[in-house]
Amino acid sequence: MLSQYIRFMVAMVACVLNLTLLSSLVFGLYALSLLAYILGSGVRSVLYAAIDALIYWHSVNLRCILQRICGLRFDAFLQPSLRQDKPYVMVINHRSHVDILIILAFFYDRIPNVKFFLKRSLLYVPFLGQFCYLMNYIFVRKIAPAVARRSPDVVYQQRETIKRQCRELTKHPVTLAVFAEGTRFSEDKQMDQKTVHFANLLSPQPAGLALAIEACADQVQELLDVTLVYDVGFVSVWLLLSGQVRTVEVHVQSYDVAKTALVGDYVKDRQFRRRFTEWMKYLWQKKDVLMGQALQRLRAKQGLCQG
Repeated sequence: MLSQYIRFMVAMVACVLNLTLLSSLVFGLYALSLLAYILGSGVRSVLYAAIDALIYWHSVNLRCILQRICGLRFDAFLQPSLRQDKPYVMVINHRSHVDILIILAFFYDRIPNVKFFLKRSLLYVPFLGQFCYLMNYIFVRKIAPAVARRSPDVVYQQRETIKRQCRELTKHPVTLAVFAEGTRFSEDKQMDQKTVHFANLLSPQPAGLALAIEACADQVQELLDVTLVYDVGFVSVWLLLSGQVRTVEVHVQSYDVAKTALVGDYVKDRQFRRRFTEWMKYLWQKKDVLMGQALQRLRAKQGLCQG
């Protein structure tokens, strides 16, 4: 137990230093970029490129911390065609607070910079919200169905905002990442669901993914379906950084956006909305089976190691 505490403290200090250094430099460069409006777009482009380089090295350091200090192993099940000069939309299951760390650490040298869709409430978290804003993450407001029916303009305004942000980001190779469940998985949340139940997932909320695909359909040809499977049931920062999470499997399945007919007007076209929702259920059923098989494999491996 003592070694777990020591490993946790060393990994936590390394992560905090990594984030603190990165964020300080990013805030500084962003301030310079505001001043650079006087100097012209060329200077701003250099500053934004520097910010992207900082994000890259932040992810390099994260992988080093997770592998060398925490002893984490990545088991990769990938498509051979992944490229860093090609934009993607990514949909991910949401298992834990550490999912974003895992995605950044695993994918930084495989695909372009990942920009996450986040709940708008996170924007108001001190420091974290402002940092994610500077990283060009996309904040999405949760709109209750009653509000949407009463004030449809709210939905349209958010849709146009998302489309504008996505189109701006995809001017250069980027990966737009959506946690389609909308919140982290837990058994309590699973039992509270009124729709289809899955063994290892919450039911997907298709709107965010549909809007992301629609917004950048001219630039993005592939959707990456990413499934994260940890070798422990409940995942936390403590378990990860203390070395108690030994393996995470990362499964990636690619779908051609045009051939799968994933582009359409989710807000106004009822037929498309129904078809896209059914496709998401099908995707989640496949993901649920995959997760079940992976969990059995990982637990069997754990049993052999303990034996």
